[in-house]
Amino acid sequence: MNLVLERLADKTTPVDVIVTADTRGNYIEHMIKRCGGNALRVPDGYKAFGALKNIVRDSYEKAHSIAVALDGPLGPRHEPKKLAFYLSEHAEEAFVGISLSYSSCIRLTRRWDKYVIPLPFTTVDVAVKDYGIVQKKAIPNLPVNADAASEEIYVAQTI
Repeated sequence: MNLVLERLADKTTPVDVIVTADTRGNYIEHMIKRCGGNALRVPDGYKAFGALKNIVRDSYEKAHSIAVALDGPLGPRHEPKKLAFYLSEHAEEAFVGISLSYSSCIRLTRRWDKYVIPLPFTTVDVAVKDYGIVQKKAIPNLPVNADAASEEIYVAQTI
């Protein structure tokens, strides 16, 4: 996703990425800033409600894009949480899904998220689809990677 964030940073309004407020978020925030994004630190659990309320309020006041991992900071993998759809519904903004596939990579299979490290000269396929305003009670079927996407816009990047 860092490649996608780097491409978006120059072509769209500022991209804010929702990141956990714990120690893991420190590392993620550093990577996001290097790619031209801005991290929004949100605590886990019930404390998140106040921070999310402020994010929705701020989205009315300024033009910016918000990015969030659909399966959350701790999974389970490929099961979307309702946060992104909540933000789409309350901010009345379109939900845009981004899926990735790699021609060759190392996949860390012992992690819950099967973290991927692309190898040199890998082609990364990015599928982007605009779902419009999505309600948290009507979550659409989402592809798990760019290969599973059917009608999206594709962008290929070799690293």
